[in-house]
Amino acid sequence: MGNIEKSKYHQLISNTLLFALGNFGSKFLVFLLVPLYTHALSTEEYGISELVITGINLIIPFVSVSIQDATLRFVLDPNNDNRVILKNTIFMLAIGSVGSCLLYPFFHLYKAIADWSIYFVIITIVYMIRNALSVYVKAIGKSKLFAIDSILYTGILMVTNIVLLVFFEWGLKGYFLATIISTIISIGILCIFGSVVRECIEGKVDFDILKEMLIFSLPMVLNNVSWWIIHSSDKVMVQYFMSTGDSGIYSVSAKMPSIISTITNIFNQAWVISSVSEYDTSRDTNFFTNIFNAFNSVIVIFAALIVSIIKPLMQVYVGNSFASCWQYVPLLLLGSIFQAYATFFGAIYTSAKKNVSVMVTTFIAAIVNIILNAIFIPLIGINGAAIATAVAYFVVFIFRMIDSQKYIKFKIDFYHVVFSMILLTVQSVIVTFDWNQYFVSVICLLGLVLLNRLVLADIIKKTIIKRVLRYSL
Repeated sequence: MGNIEKSKYHQLISNTLLFALGNFGSKFLVFLLVPLYTHALSTEEYGISELVITGINLIIPFVSVSIQDATLRFVLDPNNDNRVILKNTIFMLAIGSVGSCLLYPFFHLYKAIADWSIYFVIITIVYMIRNALSVYVKAIGKSKLFAIDSILYTGILMVTNIVLLVFFEWGLKGYFLATIISTIISIGILCIFGSVVRECIEGKVDFDILKEMLIFSLPMVLNNVSWWIIHSSDKVMVQYFMSTGDSGIYSVSAKMPSIISTITNIFNQAWVISSVSEYDTSRDTNFFTNIFNAFNSVIVIFAALIVSIIKPLMQVYVGNSFASCWQYVPLLLLGSIFQAYATFFGAIYTSAKKNVSVMVTTFIAAIVNIILNAIFIPLIGINGAAIATAVAYFVVFIFRMIDSQKYIKFKIDFYHVVFSMILLTVQSVIVTFDWNQYFVSVICLLGLVLLNRLVLADIIKKTIIKRVLRYSL
């Protein structure tokens, strides 16, 4: 392996570790906050909080025109002036903030969140700004700042939640205020230490480049909304067909699969950068093959481990009101694995600037998700939403895996992928219905390790053993 090839893997690993430091540290702290929320808020209050955040995640792609997606791709292009890209981004965020304020009367019409619509608007604006600035800082290579900011943001979020929920007992008001305070402080950190203010002042709005950015980002609006439909519409439809309390239970169930999503999203942040760099230079198919094989082996085995212990873990993790959550987690975990695959192949579309293909694949899956939700939730309840989500993510994964080969044709070991999915699906179904779940889990887990033994051995050899030998000599 030559020095150039080594540097590709080294860059991916280094970026992944840095993003893991920030993201996993912050997400882990948020994960620890769930017991606080489930004890300080009722199932109905927690359901409302999730509906507000879910609604915000829906509206942000529209008011921001998903400009942060263009920010990342255009900053990574060495032919562009970063200051111009930043100024264009800030310009669009300003328009989006005004638009959010103008939409306030419409947010107030949704009865479930009407009393909290002012918080809805404020959180929409600060989330939108922080997301874009985080992406910019990451794209210009300030990964350490990105990681530090993520940890500080979540640390502040944890402290303000404890103070406002536990000591002041402000309930939902405290929950939303904690979110606003921590997000504003994070924006300040990014502006001060990321040289955002200075570079924004030095830059100028270039409408020709802005037009190119919008051509790139506009398809991502529908793509991000489609992801929202797949990921979050379940909560709204569970609330519609069942109750706000059931929506809260479903939301808590989805927290455990978010571990998989967090890990894969951390990797994907680094993977997008490496994929773009590789696509713009050598387009080494072996690089894509090796990374996918390692990615596949790690996530399926990790998911199988979580499924194996999910029942006792969830009974300890959440309060008594949410004790039934565990039975909905296995199928949601399965869906998160399909989402991870889809995200991996989505980076190839981003590299090739084929965002229309990204949009189409996700939109098709979103339609599938809504139809299946409408069918399954009334028939089998919360697990119907979990099944609909898993199927929708599976549709995106299969379509992208096949279609992305038009841009980078690398080898995919379909045998390993298919049989890994079969074993994980069998385990998830058995655990869901509590049929000799521990025995079956052990068998499936051993089968997955055996199936992926060569890739796992290669990972251990190239990373762990190599590092141990380096530091021992």
